[in-house]
Amino acid sequence: MPKNPLQALKDGAARGIKFFFEHFRAEPEKNSLALAMHKSHTPQEIYQSWLKNRPDTDDTYGDFATQVDWRVGQEVAAEYQSKFEDVYLVKQVQASWAAFAATGNPNNEFIPHREKYSAQNRQTMELNSKGCVLSKDLNTENLNSLRYVYEN
Repeated sequence: MPKNPLQALKDGAARGIKFFFEHFRAEPEKNSLALAMHKSHTPQEIYQSWLKNRPDTDDTYGDFATQVDWRVGQEVAAEYQSKFEDVYLVKQVQASWAAFAATGNPNNEFIPHREKYSAQNRQTMELNSKGCVLSKDLNTENLNSLRYVYEN
């Protein structure tokens, strides 16, 4: 049986995550599939280009690692797939899954109406402490500055 996520954290399941980011920063090409596959620029060059006016801190590097290895890749994949099929990113948990399974569209009475994802609108749904928030171009700056890592 899966553990309760909060109990797992309480029991130390996330122990070592700071070490992971330190290890990622020391050898990013060994810890990042995206950075390992991109051959035109070194991981340090990619990071410096992305960094711009941001402070070079561990937290900022953690944001970079999240962007380059997860968020930007997800958005690039969604953009490509949206040319062929309807794409919806994050769903309002069970109601959206049920609506999607029944109709192929995650819209339901519990979430704001959302448009299909496309390169033109990049509408994403974010679940956070404020609830369900729809945004357009939420991650555009990161997407634009790191897209070339995936399109090499």
